[in-house]
Amino acid sequence: MAVLSLDRLSKRFGARLAVDAVSFEVREREVFGLLGPNGSGKSTILRLVTGYLYPTSGNVRVAGVDVVRAARAARERIGYVPEDSPLYGHMRVVEYLTFMGRLRGIKGRALDRAIDQLQGSPIAASVLTEAISELRQKRLDVYTFALYFDHESKAISVCADTASNSATTVRGINTYNRKYFDPAVASGDLKAASLWCSNIGRSLSLGDFVAKNLARASVKGSIIGNEFFVGMLRALMDAESEVATLTSDKDTLLLCCTGPSDETEFYWGLPTA
Repeated sequence: MAVLSLDRLSKRFGARLAVDAVSFEVREREVFGLLGPNGSGKSTILRLVTGYLYPTSGNVRVAGVDVVRAARAARERIGYVPEDSPLYGHMRVVEYLTFMGRLRGIKGRALDRAIDQLQGSPIAASVLTEAISELRQKRLDVYTFALYFDHESKAISVCADTASNSATTVRGINTYNRKYFDPAVASGDLKAASLWCSNIGRSLSLGDFVAKNLARASVKGSIIGNEFFVGMLRALMDAESEVATLTSDKDTLLLCCTGPSDETEFYWGLPTA
């Protein structure tokens, strides 16, 4: 049986004939493309196939189901990947998942359980994808890349810093620390002196990073336990190769992730070749 069948499909917009008696079939596992110049009716055919438009004449069947006579059943058999990301920017993550779940007939506790299963790692992966794209557009030469979880507002985001800004921050921290380090040594208070030592590496103070809270997404309602942070770590490790494209010096790139106790509790570099 054909998974898609068009039989003399036509569509008019007033006096203009956009699709003229088109017929073809797509078999199971077959890859089928529509080729033609602008205005030849390709987009209109796809809209007719998905039920977004109704034909003037002819028939469309998806897996044997008539798109006009059984529109809902036909749409349930269609996977449609549009050119742009099909997200609604005004919706929070949980609102969007709830909306999409209800469209698919999932309700009540079943919907709540499904959304809970999608929290943590998948949301972190989505945040990473969006943030990496944004950083590419900014052309930021990333030195430190952090996947951050705000414990207070329960939201995941990305923070990124450059080498030059990190060095500036470190100089500021060391200048400030020295004001307290010298008096502690002078008084013989070794414990206090150890608290005000200089930073000999880089800044991990996310609030001082060049880019902060990119692609922020709420995870309110999630259970924030060890598994949640393991999911964040795995999502960032899975995205390492994409993060690596943001830097001119992979040997110095540092990746960080929030943990249960600290905003940069985990940090590591890329593996050497």
